[in-house]
Amino acid sequence: MLFLMFFMAVQNVSAGNLVSHVDTRMELMSIVAKMAGYPEYNRREGTAYNQSVNNWFDKFKTHPAIETAKEMRSESRPTEKQLQWDGVFMLAMHLVIENDSVFLNPNLITEGVDDRCFNELTPRFIEDLNDFYKVSDARGFFESNKELYARLETYMQQNILNNIDDRWLESFFGYAPENFNLVQTLLTGTYNYGATTVSREGVESACASISLPLDINNQPRINEKWAISIIIHEFTHYYWSPLIEKNKDLLLPYVATIFSQMGDIEPYAPDEAVLSEPLTVAVEALYDKRNNNDFRATLAQNKDEGTYFIEDLMKKIEEYDSNRSKYKNIDDFMPEIVEFYKGLADHIVSDHTTAE
Repeated sequence: MLFLMFFMAVQNVSAGNLVSHVDTRMELMSIVAKMAGYPEYNRREGTAYNQSVNNWFDKFKTHPAIETAKEMRSESRPTEKQLQWDGVFMLAMHLVIENDSVFLNPNLITEGVDDRCFNELTPRFIEDLNDFYKVSDARGFFESNKELYARLETYMQQNILNNIDDRWLESFFGYAPENFNLVQTLLTGTYNYGATTVSREGVESACASISLPLDINNQPRINEKWAISIIIHEFTHYYWSPLIEKNKDLLLPYVATIFSQMGDIEPYAPDEAVLSEPLTVAVEALYDKRNNNDFRATLAQNKDEGTYFIEDLMKKIEEYDSNRSKYKNIDDFMPEIVEFYKGLADHIVSDHTTAE
């Protein structure tokens, strides 16, 4: 059985279905992305941890792994093949670090998963990454930070995970995923990501990253209620993704029309901006409402950013939650979701026709 080395001699901690750890696969990928100049992985310049990364790895900035990472991000490549944002996290979750070697986990499906991560450049990148891990003594770096990682895990457990009702999502959606995997990241700025891995036996694991801001002394400085919302948000993506995929032929015809009214919502593609993110935010806000947290601020922020229909979408989601005797799970309610989006698009078309 493959041993996934998250870090040396530090044990995972968990709350309910959630497992929290600093994962050296993601730290390794974040370091490479940082060295390759990915803007979203260069947002932690003021921390002691970031400085220790610079001190250890700067001498390897011209390593082939860094050059290949730049090539994978190049704007000369098709957008769908540019490694960026959550694609870095997705690739990290498909890696194995074992016996001082880095390679793709042969037990996980990579075919057709994400063109940003798995394309014609991936074999060369993995080969280069394996060499980078060895020549830079990345294992030594992670070993030197194991006490920091352990302290951050304990902080996350005691102050955040213990306050999450992680069973709520299972109850809301009507089923439970087989595995939840929560990864603390130290070099991802304010960005948090979600990913799903599927074994060749069909076992799914939901992975979410949460950025843990540190001060100059590597002490956590995080709004704990915000962190809880982010964790709920990222894991909610896991539930929505297969539902959107299953109903994409019914939903996608309305995306372009709705997106035309939303403005530029970086870094989301139209289907993400119209479907994935709003549906996730609606459930996140409902979780906050059910737990007496400030859900209105979440809705207001998303509305200001262009998701003008977010309040109505949350009301639609509440309709499902209030009628569970009628709807066994969220899949049963998807026709209503489709009808909601159809109504949005029809209203836009009607307004344009009237204006003409």
